[in-house]
Amino acid sequence: MKNWIKNKTLWLTAYLLFFPLTWWNKRAVRKVYGSTKGYDYKSAVNLDVFANSEFKTLLNRKLLTPNSVHHFGHRKETISSVLGKNQRDKTLSEKGEKLRKLVDKLDKSVPNHCEHWINKRIKHREENFEKFFKP
Repeated sequence: MKNWIKNKTLWLTAYLLFFPLTWWNKRAVRKVYGSTKGYDYKSAVNLDVFANSEFKTLLNRKLLTPNSVHHFGHRKETISSVLGKNQRDKTLSEKGEKLRKLVDKLDKSVPNHCEHWINKRIKHREENFEKFFKP
């Protein structure tokens, strides 16, 4: 029980500190570098990479089909990259396709955002991938 409380306290502390520290750091960046140009974009990419790893079980289970060979969970890959690979291979689930369309629509700087940001150097397959599709 003690370990559970300690772990939950650490988890909650990390989440509660994230936004204030982000704001505080952005102010420090502006003070040191004179600008925060690119800060929000870089932060968004870092969160994307974190989410790809942290939420791999949910993402693999809900956004891919069992035929997929490009899986969520690599610590250096974005969600967009995995969506793009599976879009290309036609192995996105219906929910995966909806998310891919939303992401493509949100980023108007390039056509087909997810395909554009495919990281060809990363080939990630989860061991025992079929476990994500058990009822």
